Amino acid sequence: MKTISYRDGLREALHEEMARDDSVFVIGEDVIIHGGPYAVTQGIEERFPGRIFETPIAEAGIVGVGVGAAMAGMRPVVELMYLDFVTCAMDEVVNLALAELTYQLHSIDATVDIADRLPVVLADETRMGQVWRNLIGNAVKYRDPNRRLHIKIGVDEKPGGGWALHISDTGIGIPEDQLRKVFDLYHRVDEKRKADSTGLGLAMVKRIVEQHSGEVWVISRVGEGSTFTFTLPHCQPGEAS
Repeated sequence: MKTISYRDGLREALHEEMARDDSVFVIGEDVIIHGGPYAVTQGIEERFPGRIFETPIAEAGIVGVGVGAAMAGMRPVVELMYLDFVTCAMDEVVNLALAELTYQLHSIDATVDIADRLPVVLADETRMGQVWRNLIGNAVKYRDPNRRLHIKIGVDEKPGGGWALHISDTGIGIPEDQLRKVFDLYHRVDEKRKADSTGLGLAMVKRIVEQHSGEVWVISRVGEGSTFTFTLPHCQPGEAS
């Protein structure tokens, strides 16, 4: 009896099915350049050109494409580099938040710059999505009407361990005497903003971040913009890979 590894067995089966059925295609992260995380798709592009697709790092989006293709009668093979219910990739969370706010961002011609690589963290992905939607949404809501909104999202590694994720904007800014209060429940910065604010968004951000053993703060100057920063602990070795 022939003995082969799981990887080689998967690769052989994939080649056989793609040769037999033109509706089979592969979609995933690094499936062409590196042959996927386990080299299962290595060499497939040469044999089946046009039927293997590289994708951005957005696992939920990749799964969505696969489900849609299957519903349309195709036979997608979806390869994910990493997915579980404990850790979340901040690249994906930020991209999904931006996707949900695409209309608002495009309608005001806003620009967004994101760091090349955001970290994988131990966090509730849904709750982290709420954090980013609130922070990005605030930048849109409190933009300066006299200039184009520019948003910058980045990350720094803290000297003592952990991550400091930040989002900067070129909005109207926050008065210095309000900086400590903006995260208070039901707090609104001033009368002009009351109609557009429930006073809940930043309070929710603070609560979620603290539930993840982090801190959140803001640095701002009126007329220049704001930078919101929140911290999250590192994943320990073996917790994410």
